[in-house]
Amino acid sequence: MEKSNFVDQIKIFCRSGHGGAGSKHFMRNKLTAKGGPDGGDGGRGAHIILKGNSQLWTLLHLRYYKNVLAEDGEDGSKNNSSGKTGKDIIIEKEWNEIVQLEDGFSVRVTPARHFSGRTFKRDTVLWVSFVLQTPHHKIFIGGDGGYDTHFKKIGEEYGPFDLAILECGQYNEWWPYIHMMPEETVLAAIDLKAKLLMPVHWGKFALGLHPWDEPVKRAVAKADELNVKWTTPMIGEPVVLDESIPAKQWWLSW
Repeated sequence: MEKSNFVDQIKIFCRSGHGGAGSKHFMRNKLTAKGGPDGGDGGRGAHIILKGNSQLWTLLHLRYYKNVLAEDGEDGSKNNSSGKTGKDIIIEKEWNEIVQLEDGFSVRVTPARHFSGRTFKRDTVLWVSFVLQTPHHKIFIGGDGGYDTHFKKIGEEYGPFDLAILECGQYNEWWPYIHMMPEETVLAAIDLKAKLLMPVHWGKFALGLHPWDEPVKRAVAKADELNVKWTTPMIGEPVVLDESIPAKQWWLSW
């Protein structure tokens, strides 16, 4: 192998796209002299997406890709016409590789256990979780995935974590490899050495065969049994680490 072909560290500048401006247009035509607003929304700015790739052994392809600037969304216009969404940019990374961001932030791509794809063509990319490092905290973002030994390995290599965001819903004994049972969610938090657990991926839509609030009830019960601190904010309620940690069982009154 030529030495110049192997590159394991590269620095690039990334910027997601800006959203387009919404239109301030009011309906005006020969039948409507003073109509209401009919301006369309601005288009979403493009995302920069990290994608797992098990075949990636060098970052040579990024050597001359110093500035990754995603497209801006287009402005909205009259007749409720929304602006065009910017085209997303995908950057492929292997498990355990890190992306250094500005101002003390970084994202590391870590393993997860799930299948990739929902059509006939599957498992062409890696399923991943993320380690988000901020200037003051370290957060684990689990995404979807079943329970396995990778949580303990991640905890040993990159923990402890100030917060672990882990799925606890849409489970079934028929698909234990792609979704955790609520009790396994708590075990995963322990494996990760997480100081705080936020159970997610429940109460949204019916994929599993359980009641909508069963996942969080079981997860919280197991967390209390094993002395794992948890937070369950309502939709839109902020969680401020080291300051405000919502822990109200609000689903009991619904």
